[in-house]
Amino acid sequence: MKKQYLFILILALLAIGCSKENSDALADSFTLEVTIPEGTAASDEVSIAGPCFAENLILSPKYARVRTIEINPGDFVSGKSLEDGFWFESAELGRELDADGSPVTHTMKGAAGYTYQVSVARWTKERVEDLTEQRVSSSWSLVGTMNEWRLSLGLPLTGTGDSRVLKDVNCNGTDAFKLVLDNSWIINYGIGEPNTVTRVDKSSVTLTRDGGSIQPAPGVYTLNFNPRTCVLALDKTGEYIPDPEPDSWAVTGAFNGWAMDTAIPLSLQKNGLYTASYVGLTQATEADGEEAGFLLVKNGSMEGFLGRAGGRGTVSVGSATALEEGGGKMLVPANGYYEFSLDPKNLTVTVSDSPAATQSSWSIVGKFNGWDQTAGIPFYTYGTWHVAKNVELTMVNGANDMGFKFVKDKSWDNNRGITGMSGGDGGYKVVDLDTEISLAQGGGNIQLPEEGFYDVYMNAATDKAYILKAGSAFLH
Repeated sequence: MKKQYLFILILALLAIGCSKENSDALADSFTLEVTIPEGTAASDEVSIAGPCFAENLILSPKYARVRTIEINPGDFVSGKSLEDGFWFESAELGRELDADGSPVTHTMKGAAGYTYQVSVARWTKERVEDLTEQRVSSSWSLVGTMNEWRLSLGLPLTGTGDSRVLKDVNCNGTDAFKLVLDNSWIINYGIGEPNTVTRVDKSSVTLTRDGGSIQPAPGVYTLNFNPRTCVLALDKTGEYIPDPEPDSWAVTGAFNGWAMDTAIPLSLQKNGLYTASYVGLTQATEADGEEAGFLLVKNGSMEGFLGRAGGRGTVSVGSATALEEGGGKMLVPANGYYEFSLDPKNLTVTVSDSPAATQSSWSIVGKFNGWDQTAGIPFYTYGTWHVAKNVELTMVNGANDMGFKFVKDKSWDNNRGITGMSGGDGGYKVVDLDTEISLAQGGGNIQLPEEGFYDVYMNAATDKAYILKAGSAFLH
């Protein structure tokens, strides 16, 4: 959410900032967002305590590095406030200490409607976590620049026990990566200090938990990782192979005399789909005769063209049509403007209606852009729907500040989120794809099962939305 950071005085070696939430904040309460020390067990119960409270208050959710607590007037002992002192406690590891090992006591004023960020330095006890058996028994994958740091595109290492292997890792000299356990960033291994990149010119290195990114010299490598000792061996098997130029795809047909130079190009997207909007099709119906129709051509040539699998026929608008090399001419029910989404890897194309569209006053704003309402992903208006197609949505689940919302006129004064909860209070929900989402002014953050490319449909008049995998047919 939009935040304006203030500075307050505390009596501990902690940095505490505060932010004014939007109008959803409760009138008499304020919130603490607490970053707990690394190494705190995911199941450990963390609470706020002190003479100002009648009893300890539990932070939530468990299993999160950043936990929150909403403080209400009724939580305080009569006549007391945070100015009388407070601290945080771990059920397993004891009271909060400062960097020098002394007990921490904070004092501060808590203003209604504000959120304060707090970092706990350490606990009384140190938790030593032996991850050896978990490392040896779990799966590992490589995540880095070569797959855009996306867990969903991680490259799995094969093998079990003390040897995990990944062959043909092609590094250009600027590529960097880390190794992650069980497809999650919770446990990951790298080299050097966190948030750094270390060039590796030797054949083996010892990795550490939460270490920085590994950057090999240019070349093709076979990686062999021992999860017991955390030693990564890098065997260079060849020189770096530049990525080939991607194929170009275009639509040609009776509408342009089957010419290559006037074929309508499709644009390659990051997810491998080739798309185009407002493709004008004429002479493309059954009534237009035997020569009517269109095909998909590659690299400016009819060689290797794609057509309808099974022969000439009319596509089902809004649904995927199976393709085959040398297939039949494709037709549409009526001449007009259409959108194309070609998946050459899986040999399908989706041809959808493409009515005239104008840019909407609504946009998608979220964690992916720092909740900056002035730089959201724009919607386009199709009838009663505001639509954003083939958009990449990242940072869509996990902590309560992840996800996104819909904002009008680049202002939080008019925003839509999940109904029945408040985004200002950290409310969020992981929604199902292609399922109706009920929206409300100031509602909770919308989260998705995984990051990726999506088509987003929002109807501001009915406060409904749908989110589909990019290229899916919209039938609502």
